[in-house]
Amino acid sequence: EGRPAITEYLSDQDAYERSVSAFRRFDQNGDGLISKQELARIFKGLDPDAWTDERIDRLMDAADSDCDDCINYEEFVAWLMGGDREWEADRAAACLKGDRDFHKEGLIVEHRSTKTAAETVFVQVNQEDGVVGKLGIQVDSSDGKTLKITKLKPGGFLNAWNTQSPLRQIQAGDRIIDINGIRNNAKLLAKELKKKVLLDITIQPSAAALTFLHKVSDFYDLQRTELAEGAYSVVRRGVRKSTDVRYAVKSMHKKATPKEDLERMVRIMKPLDHPNIVKLYDVYEDHLHTH
Repeated sequence: EGRPAITEYLSDQDAYERSVSAFRRFDQNGDGLISKQELARIFKGLDPDAWTDERIDRLMDAADSDCDDCINYEEFVAWLMGGDREWEADRAAACLKGDRDFHKEGLIVEHRSTKTAAETVFVQVNQEDGVVGKLGIQVDSSDGKTLKITKLKPGGFLNAWNTQSPLRQIQAGDRIIDINGIRNNAKLLAKELKKKVLLDITIQPSAAALTFLHKVSDFYDLQRTELAEGAYSVVRRGVRKSTDVRYAVKSMHKKATPKEDLERMVRIMKPLDHPNIVKLYDVYEDHLHTH
Protein backbone atom coordinates (compact mmCIF):
# COMPACT_ATOMS: atom_id res chain seq x y z
CA GLU A 1 0.00 0.00 0.00
CA GLY A 2 1.32 3.41 -0.89
CA ARG A 3 3.90 1.83 -3.21
CA PRO A 4 4.29 3.71 -6.53
CA ALA A 5 3.06 1.94 -9.65
CA ILE A 6 5.69 -0.02 -11.53
CA THR A 7 5.48 2.31 -14.49
CA GLU A 8 6.55 5.24 -12.33
CA TYR A 9 10.00 3.70 -12.05
CA LEU A 10 10.51 3.59 -15.80
CA SER A 11 12.46 6.03 -17.92
CA ASP A 12 11.06 4.71 -21.20
CA GLN A 13 7.39 3.71 -21.00
CA ASP A 14 7.21 2.68 -24.67
CA ALA A 15 10.16 0.33 -24.34
CA TYR A 16 8.61 -1.15 -21.19
CA GLU A 17 5.29 -1.86 -22.90
CA ARG A 18 6.98 -3.38 -25.97
CA SER A 19 9.15 -5.62 -23.83
CA VAL A 20 6.32 -6.82 -21.60
CA SER A 21 4.20 -7.51 -24.68
CA ALA A 22 7.01 -9.58 -26.16
CA PHE A 23 7.58 -11.50 -22.91
CA ARG A 24 3.87 -12.26 -22.89
CA ARG A 25 4.34 -14.36 -26.02
CA PHE A 26 6.38 -16.80 -23.93
CA ASP A 27 3.70 -16.95 -21.23
CA GLN A 28 1.96 -20.24 -21.98
CA ASN A 29 -1.07 -19.92 -19.67
CA GLY A 30 -1.38 -16.14 -19.40
CA ASP A 31 -0.73 -15.99 -15.65
CA GLY A 32 1.93 -13.29 -15.96
CA LEU A 33 4.76 -15.67 -15.04
CA ILE A 34 7.64 -17.07 -17.05
CA SER A 35 9.96 -19.91 -16.02
CA LYS A 36 13.55 -19.24 -15.03
CA GLN A 37 14.69 -21.71 -17.68
CA GLU A 38 12.82 -19.91 -20.47
CA LEU A 39 14.04 -16.52 -19.31
CA ALA A 40 17.61 -17.81 -19.24
CA ARG A 41 17.20 -19.08 -22.82
CA ILE A 42 16.01 -15.63 -23.91
CA PHE A 43 19.03 -13.87 -22.43
CA LYS A 44 21.45 -16.42 -23.87
CA GLY A 45 19.83 -15.91 -27.24
CA LEU A 46 20.29 -12.16 -26.90
CA ASP A 47 23.99 -12.25 -26.14
CA PRO A 48 25.65 -15.59 -25.33
CA ASP A 49 28.98 -13.85 -24.78
CA ALA A 50 27.62 -11.59 -22.04
CA TRP A 51 25.18 -14.02 -20.42
CA THR A 52 27.23 -16.89 -19.03
CA ASP A 53 25.59 -19.60 -16.89
CA GLU A 54 27.10 -18.05 -13.75
CA ARG A 55 25.77 -14.60 -14.56
CA ILE A 56 22.32 -15.94 -15.43
CA ASP A 57 22.14 -17.94 -12.17
CA ARG A 58 23.00 -14.81 -10.20
CA LEU A 59 20.40 -12.78 -12.06
CA MET A 60 17.72 -15.45 -11.63
CA ASP A 61 18.42 -15.77 -7.91
CA ALA A 62 17.94 -12.04 -7.53
CA ALA A 63 14.80 -11.90 -9.67
CA ASP A 64 13.03 -14.98 -8.26
CA SER A 65 12.16 -13.48 -4.90
CA ASP A 66 9.78 -16.25 -3.77
CA CYS A 67 12.03 -19.10 -5.03
CA ASP A 68 9.27 -20.82 -7.05
CA ASP A 69 11.32 -20.98 -10.28
CA CYS A 70 8.91 -18.55 -11.94
CA ILE A 71 9.26 -14.82 -12.49
CA ASN A 72 6.63 -12.12 -12.83
CA TYR A 73 7.88 -10.64 -16.07
CA GLU A 74 6.11 -7.26 -15.72
CA GLU A 75 7.98 -6.57 -12.51
CA PHE A 76 11.12 -8.11 -13.96
CA VAL A 77 11.11 -5.77 -16.98
CA ALA A 78 10.48 -2.82 -14.68
CA TRP A 79 13.39 -3.87 -12.46
CA LEU A 80 15.69 -4.26 -15.48
CA MET A 81 14.84 -0.73 -16.57
CA GLY A 82 15.22 0.71 -13.10
CA GLY A 83 17.95 2.89 -11.71
CA ASP A 84 19.84 1.18 -8.86
CA ARG A 85 23.54 0.78 -9.63
CA GLU A 86 24.17 -2.82 -8.50
CA TRP A 87 22.78 -4.36 -11.68
CA GLU A 88 23.64 -1.54 -14.03
CA ALA A 89 25.95 -3.64 -16.21
CA ASP A 90 23.39 -6.44 -16.43
CA ARG A 91 20.69 -4.05 -17.50
CA ALA A 92 22.99 -2.76 -20.22
CA ALA A 93 23.67 -6.29 -21.44
CA ALA A 94 19.93 -6.99 -21.55
CA CYS A 95 19.53 -4.05 -23.97
CA LEU A 96 15.95 -3.37 -22.91
CA LYS A 97 16.10 0.41 -23.19
CA GLY A 98 15.48 2.28 -26.41
CA ASP A 99 14.38 0.35 -29.49
CA ARG A 100 15.33 -3.18 -28.39
CA ASP A 101 12.55 -5.49 -27.26
CA PHE A 102 12.05 -9.23 -26.97
CA HIS A 103 10.49 -11.25 -29.78
CA LYS A 104 11.32 -14.85 -30.48
CA GLU A 105 12.67 -13.84 -33.86
CA GLY A 106 14.44 -10.93 -32.15
CA LEU A 107 16.74 -13.37 -30.38
CA ILE A 108 18.57 -14.02 -33.65
CA VAL A 109 21.55 -11.67 -33.69
CA GLU A 110 22.33 -10.15 -37.09
CA HIS A 111 26.00 -9.17 -37.41
CA ARG A 112 25.67 -7.34 -40.70
CA SER A 113 26.67 -3.80 -39.82
CA THR A 114 28.97 -1.85 -42.11
CA LYS A 115 31.01 1.32 -41.84
CA THR A 116 32.72 3.61 -44.31
CA ALA A 117 36.09 2.13 -45.22
CA ALA A 118 38.82 4.53 -44.13
CA GLU A 119 41.92 2.33 -43.98
CA THR A 120 44.20 2.15 -47.00
CA VAL A 121 44.90 -1.21 -48.60
CA PHE A 122 48.42 -2.43 -49.35
CA VAL A 123 48.99 -4.95 -52.15
CA GLN A 124 52.16 -6.31 -53.72
CA VAL A 125 52.36 -7.43 -57.35
CA ASN A 126 55.42 -9.00 -58.96
CA GLN A 127 55.90 -7.99 -62.62
CA GLU A 128 59.57 -8.99 -62.74
CA ASP A 129 58.71 -11.90 -65.06
CA GLY A 130 58.02 -9.42 -67.83
CA VAL A 131 54.23 -9.56 -67.74
CA VAL A 132 52.89 -6.08 -67.04
CA GLY A 133 49.29 -5.12 -66.36
CA LYS A 134 48.82 -7.87 -63.83
CA LEU A 135 46.63 -5.67 -61.64
CA GLY A 136 43.88 -5.91 -64.26
CA ILE A 137 42.56 -2.36 -63.96
CA GLN A 138 41.77 0.73 -65.97
CA VAL A 139 42.72 4.04 -64.33
CA ASP A 140 42.04 7.75 -64.68
CA SER A 141 44.90 10.17 -63.92
CA SER A 142 42.99 13.42 -64.47
CA ASP A 143 43.49 14.75 -60.93
CA GLY A 144 47.26 14.85 -61.57
CA LYS A 145 48.13 13.26 -58.22
CA THR A 146 46.58 9.80 -58.04
CA LEU A 147 45.33 6.99 -60.26
CA LYS A 148 41.59 6.51 -59.89
CA ILE A 149 40.49 2.95 -60.57
CA THR A 150 37.66 3.07 -63.12
CA LYS A 151 37.33 -0.64 -63.88
CA LEU A 152 38.51 -4.00 -62.55
CA LYS A 153 39.03 -6.61 -65.26
CA PRO A 154 38.22 -10.31 -64.83
CA GLY A 155 41.36 -12.38 -64.30
CA GLY A 156 43.41 -9.49 -62.91
CA PHE A 157 45.26 -9.53 -59.61
CA LEU A 158 42.91 -7.10 -57.81
CA ASN A 159 39.84 -9.00 -58.97
CA ALA A 160 41.38 -12.18 -57.57
CA TRP A 161 42.32 -10.32 -54.37
CA ASN A 162 38.66 -9.41 -53.89
CA THR A 163 37.62 -13.06 -54.02
CA GLN A 164 39.85 -13.70 -51.00
CA SER A 165 38.91 -10.59 -49.02
CA PRO A 166 35.41 -10.89 -47.54
CA LEU A 167 35.48 -7.75 -45.37
CA ARG A 168 37.08 -5.17 -47.69
CA GLN A 169 36.75 -4.98 -51.47
CA ILE A 170 38.77 -2.89 -53.90
CA GLN A 171 36.35 -1.27 -56.32
CA ALA A 172 35.96 1.35 -59.01
CA GLY A 173 36.36 4.76 -57.42
CA ASP A 174 39.25 3.73 -55.13
CA ARG A 175 42.55 5.52 -55.81
CA ILE A 176 46.14 4.34 -56.09
CA ILE A 177 48.06 6.88 -54.03
CA ASP A 178 51.50 5.27 -53.79
CA ILE A 179 53.58 2.89 -55.88
CA ASN A 180 57.09 2.04 -54.63
CA GLY A 181 57.24 5.30 -52.69
CA ILE A 182 56.03 7.51 -55.55
CA ARG A 183 53.22 9.86 -54.48
CA ASN A 184 51.36 12.98 -55.66
CA ASN A 185 52.34 12.56 -59.31
CA ALA A 186 49.89 10.72 -61.53
CA LYS A 187 52.25 10.53 -64.52
CA LEU A 188 55.04 8.92 -62.50
CA LEU A 189 52.57 6.54 -60.85
CA ALA A 190 51.26 5.43 -64.27
CA LYS A 191 54.83 5.00 -65.54
CA GLU A 192 55.81 2.92 -62.50
CA LEU A 193 52.75 0.76 -62.99
CA LYS A 194 54.10 -0.37 -66.36
CA LYS A 195 57.56 -1.37 -65.15
CA LYS A 196 58.75 -4.98 -64.94
CA VAL A 197 59.45 -4.75 -61.22
CA LEU A 198 57.99 -5.68 -57.86
CA LEU A 199 55.19 -3.19 -57.15
CA ASP A 200 54.29 -2.11 -53.64
CA ILE A 201 50.93 -0.38 -54.07
CA THR A 202 48.83 1.60 -51.59
CA ILE A 203 45.14 2.05 -52.41
CA GLN A 204 42.87 4.61 -50.77
CA PRO A 205 39.15 3.74 -50.56
CA SER A 206 36.55 5.98 -52.14
CA ALA A 207 34.03 7.84 -50.01
CA ALA A 208 31.43 5.21 -50.94
CA ALA A 209 33.56 2.20 -49.96
CA LEU A 210 32.19 0.06 -47.14
CA THR A 211 33.69 -2.53 -44.84
CA PHE A 212 31.90 -5.04 -42.61
CA LEU A 213 32.37 -4.72 -38.85
CA HIS A 214 32.12 -8.38 -37.85
CA LYS A 215 33.66 -11.59 -39.11
CA VAL A 216 31.99 -14.91 -38.44
CA SER A 217 35.48 -16.23 -37.58
CA ASP A 218 35.68 -13.70 -34.72
CA PHE A 219 32.90 -15.60 -32.97
CA TYR A 220 33.20 -19.18 -34.26
CA ASP A 221 36.04 -21.59 -34.94
CA LEU A 222 35.06 -22.99 -38.34
CA GLN A 223 36.26 -26.45 -39.25
CA ARG A 224 37.61 -26.92 -42.75
CA THR A 225 35.79 -30.21 -43.31
CA GLU A 226 32.49 -29.60 -45.07
CA LEU A 227 29.40 -31.28 -43.63
CA ALA A 228 27.44 -30.60 -46.81
CA GLU A 229 27.97 -28.79 -50.10
CA GLY A 230 25.54 -27.33 -52.60
CA ALA A 231 25.94 -25.50 -55.87
CA TYR A 232 26.38 -22.12 -54.16
CA SER A 233 26.81 -22.90 -50.46
CA VAL A 234 28.69 -25.05 -47.97
CA VAL A 235 27.91 -26.17 -44.41
CA ARG A 236 30.67 -26.50 -41.82
CA ARG A 237 30.78 -27.23 -38.13
CA GLY A 238 31.41 -24.10 -36.06
CA VAL A 239 32.30 -23.96 -32.38
CA ARG A 240 31.33 -20.75 -30.61
CA LYS A 241 34.48 -19.41 -28.99
CA SER A 242 32.77 -18.04 -25.88
CA THR A 243 30.81 -21.20 -24.98
CA ASP A 244 32.39 -24.15 -26.89
CA VAL A 245 28.90 -25.02 -28.16
CA ARG A 246 28.83 -26.57 -31.63
CA TYR A 247 26.65 -25.24 -34.45
CA ALA A 248 26.21 -25.83 -38.17
CA VAL A 249 27.32 -22.78 -40.17
CA LYS A 250 25.93 -22.44 -43.68
CA SER A 251 27.82 -20.04 -45.97
CA MET A 252 25.96 -18.90 -49.09
CA HIS A 253 27.82 -17.17 -51.93
CA LYS A 254 26.21 -13.76 -52.47
CA LYS A 255 27.03 -13.42 -56.15
CA ALA A 256 25.35 -16.74 -56.94
CA THR A 257 22.29 -16.25 -54.70
CA PRO A 258 19.86 -13.36 -55.28
CA LYS A 259 19.70 -10.99 -52.34
CA GLU A 260 15.92 -11.35 -52.10
CA ASP A 261 16.31 -15.14 -51.73
CA LEU A 262 18.82 -14.71 -48.91
CA GLU A 263 16.62 -12.21 -47.10
CA ARG A 264 13.54 -14.42 -47.54
CA MET A 265 15.40 -17.38 -46.08
CA VAL A 266 16.40 -15.37 -43.01
CA ARG A 267 12.90 -13.95 -42.64
CA ILE A 268 11.27 -17.40 -42.79
CA MET A 269 13.71 -19.03 -40.36
CA LYS A 270 13.69 -16.31 -37.70
CA PRO A 271 10.38 -17.21 -35.99
CA LEU A 272 10.84 -21.00 -36.27
CA ASP A 273 11.35 -22.66 -32.90
CA HIS A 274 10.63 -26.40 -32.89
CA PRO A 275 12.80 -29.39 -31.88
CA ASN A 276 12.35 -31.00 -35.32
CA ILE A 277 13.23 -27.88 -37.34
CA VAL A 278 16.68 -26.36 -37.82
CA LYS A 279 16.82 -23.21 -35.68
CA LEU A 280 18.52 -20.00 -36.75
CA TYR A 281 20.78 -18.37 -34.11
CA ASP A 282 23.02 -15.79 -35.82
CA VAL A 283 23.39 -14.10 -39.19
CA TYR A 284 26.71 -12.74 -40.46
CA GLU A 285 27.50 -11.04 -43.73
CA ASP A 286 30.60 -10.00 -45.59
CA HIS A 287 31.30 -8.99 -49.18
CA LEU A 288 31.43 -12.59 -50.38
CA HIS A 289 29.01 -14.61 -48.25
CA THR A 290 26.00 -14.59 -45.97
CA HIS A 291 26.55 -17.00 -43.07
